[in-house]
Amino acid sequence: MKNIKSLNEFINENIISEKKEYGLYVYPTTQADFKKLEKWLKDSDYYAEADSNRGYVFFPEEKENYDSLETELDKEFNKAKISARFEGE
Repeated sequence: MKNIKSLNEFINENIISEKKEYGLYVYPTTQADFKKLEKWLKDSDYYAEADSNRGYVFFPEEKENYDSLETELDKEFNKAKISARFEGE
């Protein structure tokens, strides 16, 4: 049994933890832009994870959809007067 538990621990620690989530990172230009983006997110239908300590908002998305998501967000941010840069991961 010990070997099975060790194998399960290895899988959990080395394989599952390396499962990478892809998406678009949005870096608001200023703290004010970050706050506007957080408010905009609450009022939108988009799902994203905000990290105020690192200064980005992460929108999970498949790699092949990055361009269309960036285009959509750019239009929305322009309407909301949010300045930000985008990076795909």
